[in-house]
Amino acid sequence: MTLGTNPKVWSILLLAVLATLICGVSWAQDDADFAGEWEASSEGPNGQVTVILKLENNDGVWSGSMVGTAGISRDIQGIRVTGNRVKFDIPIPERNMTANFSGTLDLESDILDASISVPNMPQQQELEYHRRLTSAKSETGKKKYLVGSGPAGIWQGRVRAPDGEETLVTLTLENETGDYTATLEDPFVDVVRGQNVKVTDTLISFTFRPTGADYPSHFTGTYIAADDRVSGSFSQRGVSRFVKFSRDPSTIMLGTTADGQIIEPARVRHQHKLGITGRLSYWPALHMVKDETYNLNAITTSQLNFDGAIRYWIMDNFSVMVRGFRGGLGFTDDAAKLAQFEEIGLTSESTVKLDGWEFGITGFLGNAIGENSHFNPFMSFVGGK
Repeated sequence: MTLGTNPKVWSILLLAVLATLICGVSWAQDDADFAGEWEASSEGPNGQVTVILKLENNDGVWSGSMVGTAGISRDIQGIRVTGNRVKFDIPIPERNMTANFSGTLDLESDILDASISVPNMPQQQELEYHRRLTSAKSETGKKKYLVGSGPAGIWQGRVRAPDGEETLVTLTLENETGDYTATLEDPFVDVVRGQNVKVTDTLISFTFRPTGADYPSHFTGTYIAADDRVSGSFSQRGVSRFVKFSRDPSTIMLGTTADGQIIEPARVRHQHKLGITGRLSYWPALHMVKDETYNLNAITTSQLNFDGAIRYWIMDNFSVMVRGFRGGLGFTDDAAKLAQFEEIGLTSESTVKLDGWEFGITGFLGNAIGENSHFNPFMSFVGGK
């Protein structure tokens, strides 16, 4: 008879080894790519609520924030990434508590399924986060940028020269490799690449030397997310020129659909806010008389008249209008027909004055019917005197 180890002990040891191996594989696997912006929507008491989760990984150190519909941002703490799972804490100082976030990334669909729990509250909030693309390429290969997504993009602005003339300048800011690049282009020079480029969420600066220039120039500016605009100034040896940049309209997108299609803004049909209209019109005098009996209204003659209008587009599909018109009808030069009205001083030089004004509003229906159509019907409501 020989003594050996109890089979139950061997079973426990084997399970421990297997567990160690499995955990080792789990720990060794590469972490999923959580860096970027994630967006989730849910129904709240006052309608739909959108939450944006921002995660950044700087040399293995994670940081991030959560931004609600009202624009209030909260820094998150204790971010832990393991494989395709992420966990962190959301401080809620006004209620003296901390919420716990736990999410699992589906690598195939790139959807982050998450749950948020709060101590002493049994019910968890379940949310589905979709990766928020700040840029995408269209079917034609042209890159488009999400409105309000940050400084990256193609910007256009007008710079006033010392002689008073304005030049359209294109500023391109890119961040494809993690470090920003900046290029400038106008119709009269080649593309100039910026040096010492420094870009944050709000601040932009770089140095550049235009072709043929003896000294370098500098650009210092800011990105304003609320207006999705870049403002700044070009300076060279103490002389500076202020400029406002807006995105190239052809590079704007509002987001992407679930299948990755770019959602573009509606076509802009009125490029300018103010419009002026002038018109000449010929008002014919039409008469029906019986037995050659003429009254005052039956001896009028046609005249040329004119009117002018000023229209202001409050929105691309809605405008207000003020119109003034001046004109009327003349009178016949037939002495026999004028004779019966001699006592009131009526002559062939007299005029029936029909001056007046109108105020109206107009709604344009083109984009509601078809954004790519050149047909742009409208409805107007006008009142006047």
